[in-house]
Amino acid sequence: MKIHLPSDDEKEIIKLKEKYTSQLNNVISAEEEIMKLIENLAQTFQKSIKEKRNLVNILDNLIKVENIALRNPTSNINQEEINNFSQIKNLIESTNSNQLEFIDSLFELKNTLKTYLSKKKEYMKEYKDLVKTLDDWMYESEKLMQQRNKFVEDSKLQKLEQKIKDLESSINRLQNSSVRNLEILLHESKAVESAWLQLKNNINKYGW
Repeated sequence: MKIHLPSDDEKEIIKLKEKYTSQLNNVISAEEEIMKLIENLAQTFQKSIKEKRNLVNILDNLIKVENIALRNPTSNINQEEINNFSQIKNLIESTNSNQLEFIDSLFELKNTLKTYLSKKKEYMKEYKDLVKTLDDWMYESEKLMQQRNKFVEDSKLQKLEQKIKDLESSINRLQNSSVRNLEILLHESKAVESAWLQLKNNINKYGW
């Protein structure tokens, strides 16, 4: 069996790919933190809107009662205060409407990120398996050449050769699968980009 010994460049490539998968894992962890922050922000805004709706209800009652009180000549209620409360109420209702779109885009981004990161983990796991298999192949190939130089019996050499063949087969399978997973991941990344742009557009419409 003809064995291809890994060159120094190939050895360096395998080491760099190990660093790549390790750093990719760090990136995923950081992006998961961003996803959690986005979800927390959306939930905080939901709570804020709920509280402001309660404030609008109170203002409705307050304006109604003040309008009634205003009919009494001895009342210290004036129309200007009622108008101010009405403006506050209208402002809250307007900004709540804008913020609802903002919240929707935050949740949409969070859900899109969740799907994207799930695909990214699948890609990373498979690529990590590929790198490990490459490392095993490199080790076994060098081991075989050493065994041949020591004139080890054929049965042991054949067993090692078969192991290398199996590793090469696994490498081809994992490489093909990794390419497919990367294509899926790139497609999901476009959905994430679109969700970020939608959030940006809603931020431009957002008001307090």
